[in-house]
Amino acid sequence: MIENKGDYLYVEHSIPYELDSFIALMKEVAEACREQNVHKVLVDVRRMTGKIKAMERFRLGEVGAEIFSGLAQVGIAYRKEEINWFAETVGVNRGAHVRIFADIKKAKEWLEIS
Repeated sequence: MIENKGDYLYVEHSIPYELDSFIALMKEVAEACREQNVHKVLVDVRRMTGKIKAMERFRLGEVGAEIFSGLAQVGIAYRKEEINWFAETVGVNRGAHVRIFADIKKAKEWLEIS
């Protein structure tokens, strides 16, 4: 689900994790950013089931940077026990403006949205 909240897009993804479908979602969100001229994205994947493998985290960071660099600031809320910041580090090192948080309130603060 992608919802325009005015100054940001809210994306909720709670279906089981699968690499290709997650990359397709990122592309869909980027297109919505361009079409709606919105440059902040809050992604809530706290209820997404499944585990993301290390190499998939690398790929997500890499592709996320390709898709969102220069387009949008992306805050991601994820399950605390699954966060290791590998995808974030890969993305940031490639020019993405992205951060991963266990607390959605902190993600909103970082994005400067309410």
